[in-house]
Amino acid sequence: MKLTKKSHACVRLEKDGQSLVLDPGAFTEEDAALGADAILVTHEHPDHFDELRLRAAMEINPAAQIWTLKAVAEKLTSAFPGRVHTVGHGDTFTAAGFEVQVHGELHAVIHPDIPGSPTSATSSTAARSSTPATPSPCPSTRWRP
Repeated sequence: MKLTKKSHACVRLEKDGQSLVLDPGAFTEEDAALGADAILVTHEHPDHFDELRLRAAMEINPAAQIWTLKAVAEKLTSAFPGRVHTVGHGDTFTAAGFEVQVHGELHAVIHPDIPGSPTSATSSTAARSSTPATPSPCPSTRWRP
């Protein structure tokens, strides 16, 4: 397995010729999600979710799929029917050959005056392999590649 840390919260995992990209938001390289077989988006903050970049990745790879929470899925489902999956705490699925477990429901508090936002999938996933645990970009939850 190959793990590539992209800018900000984005990570790309590659295994057996497939790739999974986590949180390719606005602070990430523009091509971070291009060519991905699976994309996981934790929440709708722009540093984790950039709709135009996701649309470009989905158009380039007609087999690509996205797993995310309802708020993000609603923005993409009609354009990519059957390829955008809504997930939440406790769900499990396989994406690009990785077994994924979803943990967590609210984003960590980033400021006392800003309420916690729903989160899912990426910062709260466990993609299993033999690699040691890696800290999550979202402090309230964690994932293991």
